[in-house]
Amino acid sequence: MASQRHYQYRPLEKGRCIRLLRLEPGDAAAAQKISIFHADLDQQATYEALSYTWGDPDDTTLISCTEEGSTLAVTRNCEAALRSLRLEYEERTLWIDAICIDQSNVDERGQQVRLMSDIYKQAQQVIAYLGEASHDSQVGMDFILHDLQAISAAGEDRPSMAIDHILTRPYFERIWIIQEIVFARQVNIVLGDRTVDWEAFKRTAYYVDINKQVLLGGDRKPPRVLKYKDRATSFTSGKVSTSKPDALLELLRDMRMCKATDPRDKIHALL
Repeated sequence: MASQRHYQYRPLEKGRCIRLLRLEPGDAAAAQKISIFHADLDQQATYEALSYTWGDPDDTTLISCTEEGSTLAVTRNCEAALRSLRLEYEERTLWIDAICIDQSNVDERGQQVRLMSDIYKQAQQVIAYLGEASHDSQVGMDFILHDLQAISAAGEDRPSMAIDHILTRPYFERIWIIQEIVFARQVNIVLGDRTVDWEAFKRTAYYVDINKQVLLGGDRKPPRVLKYKDRATSFTSGKVSTSKPDALLELLRDMRMCKATDPRDKIHALL
């Protein structure tokens, strides 16, 4: 049996050219199939952008590219995200950094990083993929999707614990979440097969935190990622005066615990 050919990236045109992928429809059991094409950000391309964690870079699997029957290696978490996002009867157009940027091309990586804020700004929506489902995560996502007051009145504490578990997932430790979420027109949180919008997610996280303050006392801080997003939004929208030199320093100080493969990303993620 002949070995499969690895996908070969075509060089991007100059300017604000990016790659997008079409995710072919299929049921849960079908193999993943994508096609990759070039698009111009100045031509108002229509797509959704994925925000996620790569996972272990050495733990990869192959997906099929329709171009000449080639294959592309992606991390297991990226493949899980594609599987979660795939529609049964319609194709989906996505921007995913690990696939749409030639990671072996250092010059291209640098050029595309400079376009990242615009890529996320112009996406129809940003999909924040938190990972595969666990039993607790399903409880937590259902808690967000249903009436908080009714669940609270029933004296159910388990959903609050489930929300805490969701908020400690590796996704929320990423420095790039600042750029990916703050600049988005719309954000949907996806965990397993559950989807909720960002505002509902944020309200629930604050609701759970306030309840803990009442029950446990003490000066608890709101979930870190929500504080970062609110503060970064204020900074980028001009609500925090850029004439105050401490504003960016405070934001950087707050983000010192966020993780980045390259320490310089802690600056790039705010630009």
